[in-house]
Amino acid sequence: MLVDREDGKKIDNEILTKFIELLCEKYPERVLPELIQWDYPLDQSLLICKKFKIMDATAFLLERTGATDEALQMYVQILNSSFDQYLDILQK
Repeated sequence: MLVDREDGKKIDNEILTKFIELLCEKYPERVLPELIQWDYPLDQSLLICKKFKIMDATAFLLERTGATDEALQMYVQILNSSFDQYLDILQK
């Protein structure tokens, strides 16, 4: 399947999936904004984000696929992790 992009061009899902994989590997902080802005193959992107442990993007994709319970659990993990990091900073 092809996806319309900003400039009107269409990009094959295989290329989109490879791009998400490269983002996860090289620039994990850019994955979620990219997924929010554009339509990517959900199932493949979810597997890739899980593989690279990109928690915010995984939670977002879980929510989009309808797995809201699992997404909520992931969001709670993200909040707990952020809270723990904040406490560590305060204790130093």
